[in-house]
Amino acid sequence: MKPKKSLRSRINLIFLIVWLIIFFMQAIYIAVQYRRAYTDAQAVFENTMSSAHSVLTDKVQISAQLLKGLIDDPNIEKYFQCTDKNQQKQMWQSLVSPIKNAYSITSEQYYALSFDNMCELIDSSSGTTKELIHAAHNAYDFFDGNKENLVFYSTSGTPFTDMYFFSFQQIKTPDPDRIGMKFLGTVVVAGKVNKTEFMRESGLDKKVRLVLRFNGDEETDVELIPGLEEGSNYFYKTQNVDSSNWVLCGSAALSTPISSGLILLIAETIFMSALFLVIQLYIKRNVFSPLYKISDFLNNYSLTKKKSHLNLQNDTEIGIIANKIDEMIERIESLSRHIVQTQQRLYESEIAQKDASLYALQAQLNPHFMYNTLDCICGIANVSGTPQIADVAVALATMLRYSLSGKTIVPLTEEIEIVKNYLSIMEVRHPNFFTAEFNISPDAEELMCPKMLLQPIIENTFKHGFVPRTKNAHIVISANVDTDRLIIILFDNGKGFPKEILFKLLNNFKQLNNSFYLPSNNSTHIGLINIQSRIRLNYGKDYGLNIESEEGKFSKIILNLPIISKDENQDVNSTDVHRSEDLSNLTQN
Repeated sequence: MKPKKSLRSRINLIFLIVWLIIFFMQAIYIAVQYRRAYTDAQAVFENTMSSAHSVLTDKVQISAQLLKGLIDDPNIEKYFQCTDKNQQKQMWQSLVSPIKNAYSITSEQYYALSFDNMCELIDSSSGTTKELIHAAHNAYDFFDGNKENLVFYSTSGTPFTDMYFFSFQQIKTPDPDRIGMKFLGTVVVAGKVNKTEFMRESGLDKKVRLVLRFNGDEETDVELIPGLEEGSNYFYKTQNVDSSNWVLCGSAALSTPISSGLILLIAETIFMSALFLVIQLYIKRNVFSPLYKISDFLNNYSLTKKKSHLNLQNDTEIGIIANKIDEMIERIESLSRHIVQTQQRLYESEIAQKDASLYALQAQLNPHFMYNTLDCICGIANVSGTPQIADVAVALATMLRYSLSGKTIVPLTEEIEIVKNYLSIMEVRHPNFFTAEFNISPDAEELMCPKMLLQPIIENTFKHGFVPRTKNAHIVISANVDTDRLIIILFDNGKGFPKEILFKLLNNFKQLNNSFYLPSNNSTHIGLINIQSRIRLNYGKDYGLNIESEEGKFSKIILNLPIISKDENQDVNSTDVHRSEDLSNLTQN
């Protein structure tokens, strides 16, 4: 039965409400502080972007002015039309002299290059490297495809490497042969941006990401400053570069410092959460868990379960309650076991009374009549010259007289004699079929054992072990004393026990516990199970019968009995005499 309302739920709800109040107060304060920090950081980012845009625009404008000076020179067309290489070289040196002067004025390095109408490099200014020429060719392809005079190009994907920008201008002249203009070649002014120097001039840090993008196409991005990884940006801004189709795109994360007071509040929130968690775990472990364990145990308690104790290790009042519950359960289980044992004994007593009544009815036939009849058969057999019939009659009379005697405990020698009488009968039935061997130690001969203990086992051997007939069948019966036990071994070289039957038989032996055996309709080897039951009833579970067998080879039955001498058995025999007299009186009546 579960409670309608849980104490644990109520306490958890109180903890949750207190924690939520503190958490929301801290969250509101943090949100206000964060908003203020966000506004300040956005203003810094705007100023930084403006500064970077201004520096980059100045560099581009200088290159545009240098390019304008080149194309405005009246000798530029003559330069492209000149066919003498040496003269053309001299003309080029004269044309690019303003480029050299620009370095002394701006402290920036600019380069000039010329391409013919087939996009082949003609000349370049001093200091031009192969890397720059390669970049100029790639930039020319971009200029030729997009008709954009300004082209940015990065020499490598590695962060903080140099970036070039190119200003292109085609040189054309009127064509005398046809209406229109004749394309002579292209003049290029290139500038170089050192990214580290650019960051210093613009006041940038490595957390800001700058990209140059053409016509909004991300595939044309030229990375100026790598900044943060994609997906971690909070601010974003774009600005056109010198009235071109290039756009400077900037992004940055919120990285403003948080005040010490805010850090203290965050730490306080974490501390309060941890404190509530520790308190809750302590209460759960020392109060709720023991209570729930007791509750679940009582709800699911059953006498049929193997584990029926709490075993709660707790030093508080809850532990005392649990220990008292365990003591109460032990008393209940003890009384239940006593009731069950009492009912079992009553049931077994009723069965024994019924068996005794049946035995009394079956024994109403006067045994003396049986003895006289067997004696008569024996006399007729001797007169008729058939001694085998006489031997069988004598053996059978001996076994009958032995089985109907009032004693229940007999010397081992008497049991051996009964076995020999039974074997003599079987020899008549199956001549030359088997041999028997007896190895009885002298100190075991006069020890006591239950009556009719061995004959059913030998009979079981003929019934199951030697069927079908076994060649050279052999039986060995041995007995000896081992410390405080009488060990009797019955061995035969028959077909042995099948594994399935042996397993079931041994399992039935284990189930017997000082009680009567009640065979079912499909039970097999009832004689062996009855012997095991008799030994357990008389001597306890420390004694009994065991079987060793290998199918198709042999069977060995080992009886383990206590050592009981004749003197120790006098009281038992006197009780048996009284039972015999009562049985005789019952049969006579």
